[in-house]
Amino acid sequence: MFFDTDCGGVVSNIAYLRFIEIARTLLAEELGLALTEMADNH
Repeated sequence: MFFDTDCGGVVSNIAYLRFIEIARTLLAEELGLALTEMADNH
């Protein structure tokens, strides 16, 4: 997204963490894993 970059077009380091977290959450949903349930049990 355009707001994840500076004026030189370099992606902010924190944006990568958000991308990874979104991917992790979507993968868990596709695999049928409930992240809230996993967090409660561990």
